[in-house]
Amino acid sequence: HINAMNKLLKQLSERAVELSTGEFWGMTRMDDVITIFGAFDDAAQKSESLIGMAMVFIIPRPEGPVAEIHNVVVAPEYRGQRIGDRLTQLLLEAVQESADRDRRKIPLYLTSKPSRVAANALYIKHGFELVAQATGEHGTNLYKRIMLPKV
Repeated sequence: HINAMNKLLKQLSERAVELSTGEFWGMTRMDDVITIFGAFDDAAQKSESLIGMAMVFIIPRPEGPVAEIHNVVVAPEYRGQRIGDRLTQLLLEAVQESADRDRRKIPLYLTSKPSRVAANALYIKHGFELVAQATGEHGTNLYKRIMLPKV
């Protein structure tokens, strides 16, 4: 699915550099840091069945872990079907599991271009707080949510 993944990444940034299969597998070896979710259309051809993706990095630090969400994207023809909503929920669940397991709060951050109106609304719906707003051509909005352990 690397071609479909690269196609999705290009929607987020025209400057996205295509990943090779080896680079992707290298990322997946960091499974203690990165979690990747994919959304698939079972009716599509195998090479085009990846229709959405999202990643979360949980980074260990001496002062406590921090998490970052990256690359939440859904193919244009599948938008409006709550796929991004479900991917975001899966990301939150992954970070919550980590917070519960380690019994530590985890600050969770993400950025989103202001032009991605639906994405920005989605993050607010999921409890993120806008902590810094973009300015300028290359600016981006910064969101934060604190994940507290439930245990």
